[in-house]
Amino acid sequence: MKKIIALVLIMVLAATFFCGCEKSYKITNISTDENMIYKCPKRAKAGEVVVIDVADVCDATVYVRINEDPNYGHFLNNGEYEFIMPAEDVEIKAGAVSNNGA
Repeated sequence: MKKIIALVLIMVLAATFFCGCEKSYKITNISTDENMIYKCPKRAKAGEVVVIDVADVCDATVYVRINEDPNYGHFLNNGEYEFIMPAEDVEIKAGAVSNNGA
């Protein structure tokens, strides 16, 4: 009887361990200027909110694209951009476009 209880306990622990290990996906910075992104996680699980810190540039408009989609996420404020991690690897591109001093 003790062996059966021990076996059931081991199976429950193993199931808990494997269910808790969701796959994380890779986040790659492909920006031409790697200094545009100050802080960004290397991996995240699908559905997680990912926040990245980007450079705040005077006289220019900063953009961020997730997998080349300019509307995938949004800026929280100057220098912080967030998006929901999809169930796939992503490439992040950040840059700035001059607004001619406006």
